[in-house]
Formats: sequence, structure tokens, C-alpha cells
Amino acid sequence: MPHEECMEFNSFLDIIEGKKMSKNANYISLQNGSLTREYSAIEEDVDKDISWCSEALNKMPDAVNFWFGDEKSITSLHKDPYENCYAVVRGTKTFILYPPTEYYCMHENVYQNAIYEPNPKTDKLELKVLESTTPWIPVNPLYPDFVRFPRFAHACPITVTIEEGDMLYLPALWFHQVMQKGDEGVIAINYWYDMDYTNMLHPTMAMYRRLLTGVMENNRELLEDDAVAEEDD
Repeated sequence: MPHEECMEFNSFLDIIEGKKMSKNANYISLQNGSLTREYSAIEEDVDKDISWCSEALNKMPDAVNFWFGDEKSITSLHKDPYENCYAVVRGTKTFILYPPTEYYCMHENVYQNAIYEPNPKTDKLELKVLESTTPWIPVNPLYPDFVRFPRFAHACPITVTIEEGDMLYLPALWFHQVMQKGDEGVIAINYWYDMDYTNMLHPTMAMYRRLLTGVMENNRELLEDDAVAEEDD
């Protein structure tokens, strides 16, 4: 989990523009409908939804988020339970994509959660381990370790670069890693539509996860959690 800190927008701009040095990756990435909350001053400059997507899904977006950062910010490989319309306003974003059918190659496992906290002595962020756990993808597509993760060698990525004025439709549960580049920082707006849990994709992915992460990766914790969830249902 990231370290979160409030600051004036001008202070953030000074970091992005290099006027103020920072040893950390500074990124506006709140995913709580931040455009209408923290950045309502520019809300009227942005469409409330993506009309064709709202019509196709028969719903409005759950959240509209504002993103602003630089090339220091690179996501780990992950998936989201949302239909995603991602529009780049400034700079470029490069997505490395894998469809849900590539789940076999992902080596998903359950890992200890942690959060970044600042060290006052070094002014750097350091990880603090938390008690909870989360299933996650351990492979870095840019530098894959095929010795530790041999199945990833069979994965077939789709790499797409989104430039200013472009929008990417990213379907729910597609695995993706995102990089960005821009001399004056990278700005994007994304629209998250909740996925349809009644179609076959969600239970199919759950089955893959149970078989591969639970059985093949021998993660008994995941199997026990699934058994408890089934009892609660």
C-alpha cells in the first residue's frame, strides 16, 4: 500500500517539474472517485461518463479518477474488477496487457501486505509489514524470472501505448502493468464501471484461482478462505 500525504497542488507541481527534489515516486492516484472529490474544480472540464460505454453496460461509472505523475511511477502486474476507460490528457501511458485466459502463466500467490512509511532519518519510504494478506502476481513483465516463474514464459503480452487524446478500453480482470512518460508529467482520467458478476468470467477466474493458486501453488490459506466464504454464502 502507498504512503499517502496531503500537500498543496503547487507543491506537487514543483516536484513533478523538478523544482523540488524528491527521492520517492510521487503520484496522484487516489481511486475513490477523486475527480469529483479532491479535484472538483476541473470536474466540469471532463465528461461525466463515456456515453458509448454507459450505453453498452447499461450503467454509469462507479468512479472517475484523476491521475498525475511521472516516469518514476510503474505499477506491478495486477487486475481490477472494473470495466475501465482510460484517457490520457498529457504524456503517454504504456500498458502491458494479458487477457484472463493467461491466468495459468501468472503464478498468482498469497502474500503478506505491507505499507510504505517515511523514514525521518533518510527521507525515504520503507516497507512496514501488516498482518493481512492478499493474492498478487509476483512476476515483473519487464524482467521476468523464468527460473522462479517458468509458466510465465508461455504468456503472450499485448503492449499498447496511449498518447495524448487517446483512450484505452481495458476489460475487467485483464492483467496489466502500466508505465508512463512525459517531460511535464503525465495526466490521465479513467472511468471505472463495475463488472458484471453474473457472467461466466468471474466464476471461471475464481475456479482458475482455486486450482492454480490454491492447488498447484499449494496455498492452503487460499483454499481455507474459499471454504469459509462458501459456508458464509
